Amino acid sequence: MITQDIEIIRKSLKKEPIRLAGPVWGPLKRYGLVRTPQEQQHHLLINALDCVEEDNVYSADVKRSLKAALALDPRTSAVTLKFKCGTKDGLDLLLDKLDLLIHEKWLDFSSSHEKTPCSLSTWATEKGINIESFSCNHVVTRLFDLLLTELTKVREREVGSRTLTRSDDSLRVTVQENLDQMPRLVEASTIEPGEIKVTWTDLDGDRVSRLHGLEPQCGIVLHRESTCSNKRLELLRSNGMSTF
Repeated sequence: MITQDIEIIRKSLKKEPIRLAGPVWGPLKRYGLVRTPQEQQHHLLINALDCVEEDNVYSADVKRSLKAALALDPRTSAVTLKFKCGTKDGLDLLLDKLDLLIHEKWLDFSSSHEKTPCSLSTWATEKGINIESFSCNHVVTRLFDLLLTELTKVREREVGSRTLTRSDDSLRVTVQENLDQMPRLVEASTIEPGEIKVTWTDLDGDRVSRLHGLEPQCGIVLHRESTCSNKRLELLRSNGMSTF
């Protein structure tokens, strides 16, 4: 039994490992009566209850950002997100055909930062502040990277390749750039009759403007109230600009 298996059994599955002799393991495995630690993780996540909690601002932005990232590549554009309830140390993510199963902890600011804290989460913990808005792009890029790892495993089984394709590296860069360019805190207000004022925070645009003297372009699409619910589902728009 290797160290990784022991760690999964103890930390994720909350069990104490016991080695089975080959003559015992073989027949049990043949008839599906036992699973490897990894297979048990997959079994638990696939059969876990769907997370049905109502979205807050943070979780809604995580979902929207991840959906937009998936839409950037034909291999992932048809993937459906399903968030699952699970144990605290359960499997983070699993690609089950066209269903991307994700542990619900990624929808919560504190839980998603327990193992990989950033400066914001450290500061918020020290100050006892509850972070409600989403600005931690590394959460989405981490999930997307885990998905690419899942796709690599599929390629290994199909063609025996163990190397990432060039498109994977390019895709990582594209996802990161789009997340950096995503407007935050978008608000609309009326100043004068017939006028609408739209404001937002653009962290990447501010950096580019101050350091390089460039003015990034951002487009605003107006639509009728009757089509609002449909427009909310549009994740990407492109007319010389790449944006979420």
